[in-house]
Amino acid sequence: MHLRRPMDANSFALPEAGTELLIFALRGCIPAHPDDPEFAAERSVEIVDVNYRNPRCTFTLWQLADDRIAVFPGGTVPHEKYVRRARERSGVGANEMMTGEEEDAGPWRRFRARAYDARSQERFPYALLDGLSLGRVADLTVPVSPRLRYGSSGDRVRDVQRAGGSRARRTVDRPDRRRGW
Repeated sequence: MHLRRPMDANSFALPEAGTELLIFALRGCIPAHPDDPEFAAERSVEIVDVNYRNPRCTFTLWQLADDRIAVFPGGTVPHEKYVRRARERSGVGANEMMTGEEEDAGPWRRFRARAYDARSQERFPYALLDGLSLGRVADLTVPVSPRLRYGSSGDRVRDVQRAGGSRARRTVDRPDRRRGW
């Protein structure tokens, strides 16, 4: 798995100089080797469905200086039981992490040790893609058509803004709060 290509294809800016670590979440991907938390030059993931029952995502810690990554199984979507409960409460609680001491066990303990405990970095840039979007750019032999997403920046965004006139600038510069983005 190479992360520079999906960052570029989606016009996600690489963090400023001095940033040690970026967190890259992959929804609908599971690590091929979930019990190996070590940093390596390359990691493999399997693209899977998001079923709202099982953690079907990967959290990637990307060390920018040496371009090495570590992957951890996790979830970026709430379990279906929380979605059902939240519907009864007008959406409250649907996108909240469960409380408890889970962070001190299993992959979260290893994630925290590699991300927070050994670093002085206080803020962590974060990117999120789904498995199909990652799969679209994974094959290095196939040209990639660029995409713009929430958080995209740079020349492509400015080109779209110029081409679309004031409405495009308003959409990219000031998200539509009525739609939740």
